[in-house]
Amino acid sequence: MKNRENRTYEKALKLYNNGYIDKAIDICEMGISRDLSNSKLLNLKGLLLYLKGDLEEAVALFKTNRHFNNDDISSSYLKDIEKDYERLDLYNRAVECINSFEIDEAIELLVLCTESDFNSINVNKYLAICYLRKGDYLKSHENLSKLIEIDKVNVYAKEINKELNSALEIKDSSLMKKIIPVALLIILSIFITIFIKDKGNNKYNEDNIKAEEVQNNIEVNNSHNENNSNQTNDKNVNNEEVNNENREETSEKEDKGQEIEVLSEEEIKESYIKASSYYEDNKIEEAKAVLEKILPSAEKSHLRDDIMFLLASTYENINDVDKAINYYDSYIEEYEGGSYIQEAYYRAALIYKDRNNEKSKTYALKLKDNYPNSIYNNSKIQEIISS
Repeated sequence: MKNRENRTYEKALKLYNNGYIDKAIDICEMGISRDLSNSKLLNLKGLLLYLKGDLEEAVALFKTNRHFNNDDISSSYLKDIEKDYERLDLYNRAVECINSFEIDEAIELLVLCTESDFNSINVNKYLAICYLRKGDYLKSHENLSKLIEIDKVNVYAKEINKELNSALEIKDSSLMKKIIPVALLIILSIFITIFIKDKGNNKYNEDNIKAEEVQNNIEVNNSHNENNSNQTNDKNVNNEEVNNENREETSEKEDKGQEIEVLSEEEIKESYIKASSYYEDNKIEEAKAVLEKILPSAEKSHLRDDIMFLLASTYENINDVDKAINYYDSYIEEYEGGSYIQEAYYRAALIYKDRNNEKSKTYALKLKDNYPNSIYNNSKIQEIISS
């Protein structure tokens, strides 16, 4: 089995090195579906999605590999991920400039995006187009070459290359002045064609940004309603007991006049990194203590889902199954569509298998129906569904 997965990884890597990135991703998916512990395939697929600009999916894979396989490489990828979110914003602004024919401003923004490999396919595509528009054919060719090196069969690359060759032929022609208007019209047509094709993607990015804002509001409301929803859940006795314990602890602190320490976003981030390091070093109790300390302050933090999921993982790791499943349930309730939702469904389904078969099957079906191509939609999930 190990040799088979190594061959799968080598095949995917060869396809990527030869410029067939989509085929490489398909091979990665095939291998991952057979073996979730293949950290090399998980990292490779994450990297390929990273190059294509699919940041959310790439981050989800790196986080999965870090938690499931305790992979150091995934952890290193995630260290500077915040900067890539900033580059995604720069890229979206550049696209808006291009749509407004503000080419110089777009180039400035896109050049900033080249400081990392994130989204390099789209960044090089638009740089090639912008330089072509300005008549800087050498730079246009340089960026086009970078695009083709990663994605040899890219549709946009073929169109750009065709028009670049036409422009170079016109430049060398004695009839250049007569044909320039036609050339500009052709180049303009490329812009229009590509912008129409990318319109859906741009809308998707805008919707994601809006969705995150809505998600933050939902999280606040959910956190206020969490206790009430848990009280009405007659089927989950263990969750009820855990929540009662938590409420009693909070009540005791209030009676004694104790205040919960409120941490800043930077302190939350530093503490989360520390907890992650503890977890990766198998210092589970230390990780749990840090996470429990920062969770009350992280209600509005963008790291709250990371903290909650890692806390669930620490409890599962020390076999405190009641608290683990409580946090997995809470994560699923609050973060439908979150970075860890697929793994949360998977882990919760497995824990509930011998405790509450109906709940286990519910989570297994949600994983199968909502994420049919998930790496977690494996034989164990099929077994639960068929039981």
